[in-house]
Amino acid sequence: MVFIGLCLVAAIALGLVVLKNGEPNIPPPDPALPGTDPPPDQAFLKRDKDKNGILSLQEFFTSTDPKVQKTQGPIFRRLDTDHSDGLSPEEFSKR
Repeated sequence: MVFIGLCLVAAIALGLVVLKNGEPNIPPPDPALPGTDPPPDQAFLKRDKDKNGILSLQEFFTSTDPKVQKTQGPIFRRLDTDHSDGLSPEEFSKR
């Protein structure tokens, strides 16, 4: 318990945690940080290059590496529940 208190004091001193009404106000993780995924709606909008509201297979790919695309193709087909060859925001959010 003492250790947690010391960590909180150190975080406050370093400006990592700001107290709000006497309680720690810890910010949510930054989606731009490595190792964190952006929320589905932001990821969808970023990938929807032609802004038509549907992700094509090419827009779905996160890499130009054929080995990566080979693994992402089956994922795309599984998410495309209406078999329209495109992902709606709702289908994409199921990832």
